[in-house]
Amino acid sequence: MQQRIASLDLIRGVAVLAILLVNIYAFTLPYQAYDTPLWLIGVVNEVDIWVYGVQQLFVNGRFITLFSVLFGAGLALQMQRMRQDGRDGRKLMLRRLYWLLVFGVIHGVFIWYGDILTIYALVGLIVYRWADKPAAWLFKWAFITYSVGCIAMALLMWATIAMDIPVSQDPWDAIQLTHAGLLEQAELWTGPYGEQVVLQAVFFFVSLAGAAITFAWMAAGMMFCGMGLYHSGFFTRGLSVSRIIVLFAVGLALALADLWLKYDAGWVSASAVLNPLPLIAAAFMAAVYAALMVRWAAIGGWLARALQSAGQMAFTLYISQSVVMGLLFRWLAPDLWGQLTRLECMAVVLVYSLVQVVFAVVWRRHYGQGPLERLWRWLVLR
Repeated sequence: MQQRIASLDLIRGVAVLAILLVNIYAFTLPYQAYDTPLWLIGVVNEVDIWVYGVQQLFVNGRFITLFSVLFGAGLALQMQRMRQDGRDGRKLMLRRLYWLLVFGVIHGVFIWYGDILTIYALVGLIVYRWADKPAAWLFKWAFITYSVGCIAMALLMWATIAMDIPVSQDPWDAIQLTHAGLLEQAELWTGPYGEQVVLQAVFFFVSLAGAAITFAWMAAGMMFCGMGLYHSGFFTRGLSVSRIIVLFAVGLALALADLWLKYDAGWVSASAVLNPLPLIAAAFMAAVYAALMVRWAAIGGWLARALQSAGQMAFTLYISQSVVMGLLFRWLAPDLWGQLTRLECMAVVLVYSLVQVVFAVVWRRHYGQGPLERLWRWLVLR
């Protein structure tokens, strides 16, 4: 068995747990809560605004960016090891990505419309063929493709502002909801499963089409970056303290500028979701987080080992988050849907993150590879 890279497992473990800090709102609140703490007209919760602000500075976009980087690094690592073992790397990689695409579509339509696996599989099918390129070449194309996504978002944001689109009264188009709109969404998301699937499929395929213009380019850029970081030895050497400080300062400054723009707009803006500034900030901050975790992996310790177990089961944990949160808020406790504050959502994430880590440690100790990881491997190699 090939030796695992400890830092990759640690980063992946932290990222899969932290991504629920953002995704939790899709399971507990209307989708408008993604973009504004004032999603319900007439309701102002100061604590929610503070939680939203902290997340904008340190969480949102950071861990999905890390996942994209890790996906690229994983492509480079797998291609290298398959060729070292004398296997047909191209054939096996295509099978891995095709099966990931199947998992992603099933997840997006039948479990949760916010699936990211489908985009990763589709983008991966394009970029994997350059996994063996030199680091400098990969970093150049990382910058180019990420810039294309940012420019596309900026143009769409400018078009939205220029059209001066009025705030809709439709609870599916509105930036803010009335209490009647909240009730309408709650009845659907906690109602018959068949109706949920129809709505999820619409959301999923619409978001997939939108991603082709913007996020897919950014994901490709971060995958190129991850490949380059792997070949440059970043996941064993990390970065110097001075570089970490500079990256953090730039990322925080950009995030603060974006937060000020949101505050200046009264936390409600039709074009805010298309602003590329927070995603540029996320790229800098994600690099900081990754570099710090490379250092942490070198130090080790029981917590690092526990999080590495979570990282080795990231596929299983990611899907299980959707299953458990969906069951909890749509079936077991539907009265809670649309009622939790952001702080209460964070409490749910904290408790469930502990459950996930304990589960990963116990499962790895007794059964080794995670259940979905094992299934994926079997499908690829059969």
